[in-house]
Amino acid sequence: MTYTLNTQNCTAVFDAQTGALQTLTDAENPQCSWVAKDGRFGVPFLSSSQRQTNFFPIALEKDGEALCGKSHSGVSAIRWQAQQGSLCAEYRGSTMAGPRSGVELDFNFLDLPGDTPWRSQCMPYILYTDPRRQYAYFVFSTADERYLTLCVEAPFAAWRILYSEAGHRMVGFQLLSQADDVRTPDGIQLAPVESLRFSLTPCKTPAECWNTISRRLGIAPVLFEVTGAPVGGSVTFSPVGVPEEVKVLAPDKSCRKLAPEQRSLTLRQPGIYELQSRTGERVHTSRVLCHEGWRTVYDKVNRFYRDHFQDESGAFYRVIWRDTLSPKGGYTMEGLPFGDIHTPYSCRTGEFGGFAGWAMIKNALLFGAQEDLTPSIERYLLNWALNRGHEDSPYLGSACRRPQKYLGREYGPWHLYHEVNYPQHEAFLLEQMLDYYAVYADESILWDACALGEHFVAEHMDPDGTVICQNEPDGHRVDYCTVHVPIAPLILLSDCLETKDAGKAQYFRDAAVRLADRVCARGFDFPTEGEPCTEDGSMACSALTLLLAYTRLEKKPEYLNTAREILRAHDVLTLSGADCRMNGSSTRFWETQYESQDWGPSINAGHAWTLWMAQAKALLAGIDGDYDLLREAYNGFVTNLSKVEPSGGMPSCFTPDLIPGTPHPPQVYGVSGTAGESMPDLHLTTSVYAGRYVPGTYACSGNYLLIAAQPTFARMSGLSFVKNQAVNGIFGENRFTSAAPRLETLILQGLPAQPVQLCLQGVRNLELILGSQEQAQQLGVSGARTVNKKGRAVRLSLAPGAGEQTVTLWANTAGGVMGEE
Repeated sequence: MTYTLNTQNCTAVFDAQTGALQTLTDAENPQCSWVAKDGRFGVPFLSSSQRQTNFFPIALEKDGEALCGKSHSGVSAIRWQAQQGSLCAEYRGSTMAGPRSGVELDFNFLDLPGDTPWRSQCMPYILYTDPRRQYAYFVFSTADERYLTLCVEAPFAAWRILYSEAGHRMVGFQLLSQADDVRTPDGIQLAPVESLRFSLTPCKTPAECWNTISRRLGIAPVLFEVTGAPVGGSVTFSPVGVPEEVKVLAPDKSCRKLAPEQRSLTLRQPGIYELQSRTGERVHTSRVLCHEGWRTVYDKVNRFYRDHFQDESGAFYRVIWRDTLSPKGGYTMEGLPFGDIHTPYSCRTGEFGGFAGWAMIKNALLFGAQEDLTPSIERYLLNWALNRGHEDSPYLGSACRRPQKYLGREYGPWHLYHEVNYPQHEAFLLEQMLDYYAVYADESILWDACALGEHFVAEHMDPDGTVICQNEPDGHRVDYCTVHVPIAPLILLSDCLETKDAGKAQYFRDAAVRLADRVCARGFDFPTEGEPCTEDGSMACSALTLLLAYTRLEKKPEYLNTAREILRAHDVLTLSGADCRMNGSSTRFWETQYESQDWGPSINAGHAWTLWMAQAKALLAGIDGDYDLLREAYNGFVTNLSKVEPSGGMPSCFTPDLIPGTPHPPQVYGVSGTAGESMPDLHLTTSVYAGRYVPGTYACSGNYLLIAAQPTFARMSGLSFVKNQAVNGIFGENRFTSAAPRLETLILQGLPAQPVQLCLQGVRNLELILGSQEQAQQLGVSGARTVNKKGRAVRLSLAPGAGEQTVTLWANTAGGVMGEE
């Protein structure tokens, strides 16, 4: 028997015997439910633990327009009703029902079984928790662009997302009234509550979600479109609703009240600014980042990782302890040492530790070689990664110049020594070698890279272009075309060899084209390492692969169109909200167990892999002249910049989860002797309380921020005349100064209402990209040496010299090119 509740926006069907919400559909897609098939959405649980949930079904009965049920004792009860377009629930239980009790909310998350197409399954999109847990709100989104708002309208104990055993899938959500087995940072037990009150509201747009949040919770969140700016830059904001008061808390903790009409904020101090909007007794906190200039960030991060992460051999540790700044005695939740050159997969070439050395090479590419960094670069690349001078005794995971056999497979020269066949490590190393060659012009490195590239194509790629991971002779063959972006080094290698060996250049170019064709034909099939899932990284890297192929190889329309479709669908795996630590981040949720000993699966906001998506959006923004896409890409970079501490160290991520998932034990990977009292969460039912940056460790992966910035925001900026805001630059009083140290591309939105000056330092050639060809024709330019217009692009050449030059832009409705010299 079932009961149905209807609101203006949705239809809810309940199982009368268990009280479970069986289906929740909206008018936009009435065929697909927001709740998981055969789940227990709305069912209470009592006396549960970290690993086990003990459900307590409650039968429902009609009570006027509501559905109500209670336990035999009358202690527990639940009530559902339709109210103001929302489905509202109130649960009452005992505060002595621990260690955990609450209500199960089994959303129809991506990759859960059932007959719902993946495009209509949901993922978290916006997450906010009041620090005192007086309220919370969540927005879930689908790839077919629908939204569901969950408002927790009264005090609660905690919430948690449930993860699969391997951590690669979300399988449930819990709202807790009690969680007395959780260890909080200050050692205070989470306060239980007697009741939970929450509402569910389907919405058509994010704006409708924000209005619902404001109305139901009585708050006025302050929203930023651009979530960060360099020192001296301004950001615009707008509140949802009417706050009674807005205060701004600067990074130095100084506080001031904002005028009611104020809608912009100039950022003067490096760090995160908080805007606290008060409505009644409730306060909402929004966050925006003031970041230092790119050169300062490179220098600070490079030297921190050189001083604390680099081994004498040149290797970089994967992780170090925050308190001791050492890897000694540390093991990740995966069970691997933080840094040990004698242990497989600990100090890796290319990925993980290799990113620190690569970030230094990127610094040299942008700003020139620096005496105190070059020895560190050489120790990493020459002594560690390439084994120069000790070729017969290679380090684990480094380039081996002789044939070898590992895990039953035979490899020719240049396979990484005693390394499982993860092709991305070789692909990363190839890019590092070619960047090193670009800085230091060492031709021996180029030819070594050529040899490594030939090995990669011959032994890790099929004739159709598929990159294959296969660890054992008869083992499973996994498509690794988009586990990282292996097309990138193939393109770069072809470019470097063009004038050296045209035949080899064509060889690598042909391999790159085959790889791109394979990814394009594969379309929306996203294979990945680990547990099969519709995975963020594979989607982002598919789009980035196709856009690199389109811009650097062949302008095939199918490359561009497929990339656009993938990026649009990838929005289901992108976070938004009023917090620079999350807005623009990919939704990853399993890296903490590989990069820390703090907790297991949890949302990894601002993880380095966010930058694959951000890079792809930046590339597409340049192709389409899409300022908003560039803004989204920049927000993704800001999530990574937000975790750069004053010292230059970086935790692996920020996680909004209050209770992380249970990590898998090291035995899953065959690693023994690493668990014990120092890793209690692998054995006990307790869990730490998260909702913060990973507290105990610094990770090396964050260096990918500097690697991804070199081809993007070290060269690109954006300026909106429509919204009066800048991306990666400073705009005010009709003057714009880019933060990009090697500015080449400026994406414009609209035309200036008044003449605007571009203040350019050391720029010789600049491409202005507008939203349409008509706008490009109407853009007036003066101060440039030459001005050429083609399509949406306006190309400027400036007078030689490294000093500052000024170019003036204005709207020339006559359509001519004015001010040309």
